Amino acid sequence: MQTLEILVEDNYTTENNSLREYEIFNDNIPSPMPSYGKKDRGYRHVVNSTTISSIMTPLYAAMHNIIGMTKFNSGINRLLTIGPVFLGLGDLYEYGRAKSRSFFKVDKEKFPFSYAIHDALYTAAFNAIISPIFLLASGERDPTRLLEATLFHLIVAIPSGIATGFAVDNVKDLLEIKKSKRYMPKWLRNGSKKTKRMTIAAGLLASALITAGIYTIPSWNKVEEQKTTTMINNNINDK
Repeated sequence: MQTLEILVEDNYTTENNSLREYEIFNDNIPSPMPSYGKKDRGYRHVVNSTTISSIMTPLYAAMHNIIGMTKFNSGINRLLTIGPVFLGLGDLYEYGRAKSRSFFKVDKEKFPFSYAIHDALYTAAFNAIISPIFLLASGERDPTRLLEATLFHLIVAIPSGIATGFAVDNVKDLLEIKKSKRYMPKWLRNGSKKTKRMTIAAGLLASALITAGIYTIPSWNKVEEQKTTTMINNNINDK
């Protein structure tokens, strides 16, 4: 049986290898496979949830600004989304993504953009189910905005699904959880652990700064925001 290192040098070739070696390298296996060695389930959970949240948060904050949601409702929506992601929704999303790849036999070797197309469509389907639930939970009641937001979620699912799948796969590779066939610059793939972790930290910082910048955009729905602020102040004064 060839070793994992030999397979890496052989450009991820799995031909004529045993089923076990195929499982180690196949990105479509639903359960996390020990590419580099077993990692604690909680560690994988934190990596999945943090990566997904860092990609989704700025994208959907921008979308909420475009459709006119108030900053308050948008912020509640983001919190209500991030919470469940860390409570297991992120793992469910990842499991479903791997399961879907396996079901539809998505193969990057046969078609280079197959992962991106699959992740975009999968995320759109996933969003179509959960988006209305989170929008209602965040306090949005206007039927027109609910419909607009749901449709926008489906549209945003295209870039967010591609970005999320790419980020999660590569972050797992950088943190030595699971080997990825995704593109990665050689300087990063062959870099030290410190370089890889600093790159991930820079990505998280960039996500936070972009999100903060979006919420300071002056063009945000001022009328609705003023109504929300007034309502909050009145509730505080009543107490």
